[in-house]
Amino acid sequence: MKYYKLNDLCTDIVDCPHTTPDWKNEGIRVVRNFNLKDGNLDFTDGYFVDEATYLERTKRAIPEEGDIIISREAPMGVVGIVPKGLKCCLGQRLVLLKVNKGKCDPYYLLNTLMSDFVQTQFKRADATGSIVSNLCIPDLKEIIIPVIESGQEDVARLLEIINKKQLINNAINDNLEQQAKLIYDYWFTQFDFPDENGKPYCSSGGKMVWNEQLKRNIPENWKVAQLKDIFNVSGKPISRDDCQTDAYYTPIDVIPKRTMTFAGGLSAAEANSSLQVYEENNILLGAMRVYFHRVCISAQSGITRTTTLVLKPKVDEYLGYAYQVLNDDNAILYATQHSSGTQQPYIKWNDVLENYRFAMPSNPKLLYEYSKISEPLITKAKNCARETEQLRKLRDWLLPMLMNGQATISD
Repeated sequence: MKYYKLNDLCTDIVDCPHTTPDWKNEGIRVVRNFNLKDGNLDFTDGYFVDEATYLERTKRAIPEEGDIIISREAPMGVVGIVPKGLKCCLGQRLVLLKVNKGKCDPYYLLNTLMSDFVQTQFKRADATGSIVSNLCIPDLKEIIIPVIESGQEDVARLLEIINKKQLINNAINDNLEQQAKLIYDYWFTQFDFPDENGKPYCSSGGKMVWNEQLKRNIPENWKVAQLKDIFNVSGKPISRDDCQTDAYYTPIDVIPKRTMTFAGGLSAAEANSSLQVYEENNILLGAMRVYFHRVCISAQSGITRTTTLVLKPKVDEYLGYAYQVLNDDNAILYATQHSSGTQQPYIKWNDVLENYRFAMPSNPKLLYEYSKISEPLITKAKNCARETEQLRKLRDWLLPMLMNGQATISD
């Protein structure tokens, strides 16, 4: 084991352009802080620029396979590796690390940057005294990296395998969510659910009637429902002292964006005040305006803050349907329009969000039919999410053991 400055393990450390580009609806991807997730790049939320802007923003360096992107602030020290075939440029508050592959394997360095040993240095390097932590380039270059000189490639390949399995799980879950949403949209948004003859209702001439409350046509014999008809508020208050040490802490900014399910979170030691308990199959919704698109089904129990709405379907079999209703663009728009507050607008459940109206079948048979389809998809997604969390914990346990020689790949 030897110790190097980060600057000595890179051929270049390149700061991002400090300008906001002209965003496009499509084109070349821009990596932003929230795209960095657990060592990978997550483009659930995508931003794009045109070719001219891309060329301008990559004058100093072009992101290539195996390069590492690290955030300087908001949050500080989060990393992701550039995959093969991705053409991209950097947004603001990011730094590109060009790894010297003759000295250090990119996957080894990636995981070392996520280790407690290095993350602690990031926190110490923040001497700005500002509310938003900021990692300066000179300090970043001085970060000390412990490097295994014997067997580093084997360690890196193991970490790469773990990383790629996590990516596979994420891709599986993306596909599962798309399937569930596609069927929901056909049945409950476009009203092409199977009629008594198995044909798509609306496209086959099923009778539609004007609904004055929703200001749109809905199928005959459907009703107008509200969120309070299908949900109960489920979060139970808990004190910091009563939190179990092994509990997952999921504050509002840890809830994934527009993702059907999730597992994991922060350590309970990071939990502070205004806490509540959630359980498996509760639906968590960020109750502050910038977080309304964070709607997820929990794959395990945990704790969160009261800035998160914790909801439970009144009928367990409606879980998949209830999630889609809450995750619908119209529900998010309603929450945005009815949020209140000056500095950080939020949405109240009582007498506000609970009153959101939507079209719902009067006969629950269709909801149960959708449940038969969505429940296996949700179960598979939860299993993948839990496995991904187990892999993350395995990686975080293995890395320091491998770095200090307590374990080897042959073990």
